[in-house]
Amino acid sequence: MRSLRALGFFLACQLFNTALYAENYDALIAQIKAQNPDSEISTLGNDKSTAYFAISTQAPLAPSKGTVVLIHDQGEHADWPDVIRPLRLLLIRSGWNTLSIQFPTIAGKPGSQTRTETLDQRYISDLQALIATQNSDKLILMVHGDNNLLLTNALTAPLANLAAYVAISATEPQDKEANPLLTNLLKLNVPLLDLYAQRDFPWVISAANRRLQRIKKQMQTNLGQQATTTSSSNIKYQQLIIPVADHWFIGQEEVLAKRVAGWLSNNAQFVKQGTVTK
Repeated sequence: MRSLRALGFFLACQLFNTALYAENYDALIAQIKAQNPDSEISTLGNDKSTAYFAISTQAPLAPSKGTVVLIHDQGEHADWPDVIRPLRLLLIRSGWNTLSIQFPTIAGKPGSQTRTETLDQRYISDLQALIATQNSDKLILMVHGDNNLLLTNALTAPLANLAAYVAISATEPQDKEANPLLTNLLKLNVPLLDLYAQRDFPWVISAANRRLQRIKKQMQTNLGQQATTTSSSNIKYQQLIIPVADHWFIGQEEVLAKRVAGWLSNNAQFVKQGTVTK
């Protein structure tokens, strides 16, 4: 069953291309609106060949703790039934608004170097503009799979009020000893949660292990040095493994959401007008 699902994932990555997305755009949006009557559906851009949608869902009680921006894995969309939709709906119970954003599909084998190409800056500009409309004092980026590296490669400017970053089953090029994703994440200078599943893809687990080893070495190097709020030596990094789960956390959605919400409660910074506090 797991191998069949993995095969379906690879096929989806290849088939969910721009042309197919544009062809089914109206039907997809109509279906998502029908399934999410309490959410607001918005789009990035006007041209259907490049337009992407986003789903905004508010926490039931105000004020919220902030906004979690969800980015799905490659070959999926902003209301994907695995990982994204469960987090989008479960995190609002913990007091977080959620904003799930459609991300471009880029051809290439999952976890391979071919997925490191640069995204269209028009998309990134639209994405940053949409996030800015959330008007949140505490912003969380939560990204699944290959899109961790793609997004962090493309961000040319820091997001205002970014309080934490959660990488879920993050991949990196398998043929590199370096950790480009970790390099990107450390530049954000916010608490980092590196989370993956016990039964995740082998390349996901090996990439996570490499990141953890690099963090340990860097912390040893920084030991004894004075850390400041803006110093890269002040590393706030934690790695979590969800037992039993696979890459899509099927059957473990509640556990995933609870672990993430608990970590955010203890680690997400409050950011406003250039200040950083806990």
